[in-house]
Amino acid sequence: MIKQIQNLGQKILELNPDPIPKYILLRDILERETKQLTELKKQTLQTKWVSDVLAEQRKNGSWGRFHSQNTKLKQKYVTTEVALHRCAVIGLTKDDPPIKTAIDYMKKVLLRNIVWEDWPEKSEAWDAGVAVITASTLAEWCPNNPLVLQIRMVWQQIVKESFEDSQYQPSLEVKAQRKYHQISSEFYYIGSQYAVRLLSTGKNEKESNFSPDSEKDYVKWLWTREAGMGYISNNRLADLPGEVTYRATRSKVKALELLAGFSCTKSVCQDFIQWLWKNREADGLWDFGPKGAEKIELPLSENTRKKVNRKIDYTVRILSILHKVIKNQ
Repeated sequence: MIKQIQNLGQKILELNPDPIPKYILLRDILERETKQLTELKKQTLQTKWVSDVLAEQRKNGSWGRFHSQNTKLKQKYVTTEVALHRCAVIGLTKDDPPIKTAIDYMKKVLLRNIVWEDWPEKSEAWDAGVAVITASTLAEWCPNNPLVLQIRMVWQQIVKESFEDSQYQPSLEVKAQRKYHQISSEFYYIGSQYAVRLLSTGKNEKESNFSPDSEKDYVKWLWTREAGMGYISNNRLADLPGEVTYRATRSKVKALELLAGFSCTKSVCQDFIQWLWKNREADGLWDFGPKGAEKIELPLSENTRKKVNRKIDYTVRILSILHKVIKNQ
């Protein structure tokens, strides 16, 4: 399937895409050397989408609150975690100065040298939540940072101890959360996008806590659970979309992206992957309609009014996710 993905990527190049989708395509799908993309990266940094998100970054590296929106402020990117994900989507890397500053900010949070600007919740799970949300956001940029590894290994153990005979047991997660985070109340969080991203990013031979069997139990549970994935969907992800629209597919595509780092994702999510591949347009590209511009995962192109640019954006996004899924199997 990699060959099919790359052939479709070559086809998009013939459509003369804008700098961001072209850069993502060449870097992540066609796997060109970074040094070959120097000039294109410069063009990417000059796009309105990069300027748009970096204009709201503060000197300390954050975008204000980290996880909860401050409704009194008018910001396009309502939290630091949202802004940083947008930065990753449009091609910025950990070596870009604004991201270096953001990484330093997140490290300081994990070291408890500074705290989030968010109002702290009156919950004994607050500290554990801050740690996993910050670490998972940092993991998108530095998956094997020592601070990330330390927290990831704890959550690997929590996941491992939450299953018995390959079945998730809520009472076991409560017990594990109490054991590792000293939370006496019922706290369920391994089904959230933050735990998923933390656990799916980064591969390290020293991380022996998470066996292939534990990983597959976890991914199968996430994909088939009736409650969906926390912060992504309230519905069962394994159910195929009833229509080929952005609204019907967005949460499943996002979940597939989060799960892409696991080696078993291709086999567990095979039905949806095949559904995606079959539901391309006659020209081989994807088009889920004009309502996909929410300025986080999309858009990538400068001019989103052109239908061809919309199709390029959808296709580059899906191809990059599928490429990662296949490469990690």
